[in-house]
Amino acid sequence: MKKFIYAIFLFSFFILLISLSVFFSDKNPIQTQTFYASVNVGDKSGFDLNSSALIFGEIQRPGSSTRTINFQNGYDFPVVAMIYAGGDIKPLLYFDEAVEIEKGEAKAISFSVAAPLDMNKSFYSGNVTFKVFKK
Repeated sequence: MKKFIYAIFLFSFFILLISLSVFFSDKNPIQTQTFYASVNVGDKSGFDLNSSALIFGEIQRPGSSTRTINFQNGYDFPVVAMIYAGGDIKPLLYFDEAVEIEKGEAKAISFSVAAPLDMNKSFYSGNVTFKVFKK
């Protein structure tokens, strides 16, 4: 009888471990990518073409600029891209923080910077990070 109870306990313990591992594996991102982002707030407008970073160029006060990143879901399942910004450019950036992308779908994700009239003329930079999770 003790062997049977011991076997039931071990079986229950392994089921608990498997359940916990499945639960926590969905909480970790399957992909993380960080892009450099910058904008120069000044007296004139200009732009910079760069395919590996979010470079908004120079904008006037008040003014804004928009850049787009094309996200292609190459996974065999739908994903959610959680987007985070950091650095001194963060308060100037506007974007959707969570974007759902279906299997095989391509989605354009827009990022805008806006400088109000009272913004200091300066160079602002930081990073934008994408964390991709299974939906």
